[in-house]
Amino acid sequence: MTSKYRSPFVSVTCRQTGFTLIESIVAMVIMGLAMTVLFSLFFPRVENSGIPQYQVRASALGQSMMNTILSRGFDDNSDPSGGIYRCDENDVNNQPNPCTTKLGAETDKGETDASFFNDVDDYIGCWYTSASSKALCSSLPEKPLTDILGKDIATQYPNFVVDVTVTNMQST
Repeated sequence: MTSKYRSPFVSVTCRQTGFTLIESIVAMVIMGLAMTVLFSLFFPRVENSGIPQYQVRASALGQSMMNTILSRGFDDNSDPSGGIYRCDENDVNNQPNPCTTKLGAETDKGETDASFFNDVDDYIGCWYTSASSKALCSSLPEKPLTDILGKDIATQYPNFVVDVTVTNMQST
């Protein structure tokens, strides 16, 4: 589009340039499509970037729990200090030392929390850190996740759950 501006002194011709409305709309549509494709490729990667950290923390928690459990005696009738005779074996006088048949913490012996647990089967249960993780517990007894001394560690492992099951497999 050209327009002529006449001045009494100088004759000047001005040319107006710019985008039309249709060109602007087409550019916005193309930019919108490009951004949609771009963000659909990058946002899932950003969303999943924290997963390795949670996997490492879960692995560390599981290994810590296994170390704690396996540091205890095998059974109530086993020597807790790792002696020669375990349950289901005969002692020095050839007397049988049967394993306990009831698995779980012996509350009648004062094993009410993890600081009093003395054998592997005391740890049977679903260990949780929050109300939302407690909802994930199934039929196992529910227990708050604590450290070896019974101190609550929910702040270090929010929304984590540890399921511990123990089975007694008799030798054939």
